[in-house]
Amino acid sequence: MFTLLMVLHFVALSMAMGGGLANIIAKRQMAKVDPVTYPGMAAATAAVVKLSTAGLALLWITGVWMTTLKYGISGMPYLLWVKIAIVGALTCGSISLNVMLISARRAGTRPDSSKIDKHAYFINSLALITVAVAVVLFR
Repeated sequence: MFTLLMVLHFVALSMAMGGGLANIIAKRQMAKVDPVTYPGMAAATAAVVKLSTAGLALLWITGVWMTTLKYGISGMPYLLWVKIAIVGALTCGSISLNVMLISARRAGTRPDSSKIDKHAYFINSLALITVAVAVVLFR
């Protein structure tokens, strides 16, 4: 069971980080897109956001499940608590970004580009730090 959860965890990591990085690239290209193509590109990036969010949710589910199987709650190493705190901050950033995107879509406006950039780089930086902490923790 643990191995299956770990495989799902890595798939979820690919979904979350890959989607985040893909949207950073797509956002840079959207400024160059003509107005006819923009709605299609915006719809595609919205779909990738949903994929990334699903990946993040799956990371939480599989991560908590694996941790419970391996350590129980009381036996977790200190560095695992650090990793959870970083992922918590990452999740808050993701929620904030999703709220911003949904609000802009409902208002029929484009979201604030500079805020999107800050959120995207913050989230992806925390994701890279989380991977580094996990490598040190589970080496």
